[in-house]
Amino acid sequence: TNINKFSIAIKNAVNNLVINIEKIVAKPDEVAQPGGRVYHYLKIDKTNLSDDNVNSATIDFQIEKSWLSANNIDDSTVALNRFTNSWQKLATTKLNESENYVHYSTQSPGLSVFAITATEKTSGVGATTSTTTPPAGATTTTTAPSVKAPSKPVDNSLFVLLAGFVVVFVLAFFLVKKKGKHSIV
Repeated sequence: TNINKFSIAIKNAVNNLVINIEKIVAKPDEVAQPGGRVYHYLKIDKTNLSDDNVNSATIDFQIEKSWLSANNIDDSTVALNRFTNSWQKLATTKLNESENYVHYSTQSPGLSVFAITATEKTSGVGATTSTTTPPAGATTTTTAPSVKAPSKPVDNSLFVLLAGFVVVFVLAFFLVKKKGKHSIV
């Protein structure tokens, strides 16, 4: 049932009190769909106790961390909800975490059908999504943003090699020419 601890405070003494806690696989037909993602439904029945005689019930429960992770759930949004004529979200406190579970506690003013619910994490702080619908008959065009290719560094080695040949050629030319002027024939 994922309930670790259950205690009930009653207003007046009772005899032969029976409390039955049952994990329900699917939403009971007589209740509406609660808000948020449902982890489990629970039904807590009482025998020999009227609703008027219940002062409060404390319910400590746990949720598997693997379920929170798989469903992208914000563990601070986990709540126990009680159904009477409609769903009532009960103040739920996160107690602690163990290796595989996150533990919570809540108080209920009575016993009935319950749902453990939570909501998914938001995708970012203040993130909003907006969509615009074009008028009927209009065509839409999607333009991808332009992407500039990264520039390659210029390879200067060919330039340096060519400049070296020019310098050597010019020097050789002047040396040969200079030698030719001073030669004795």
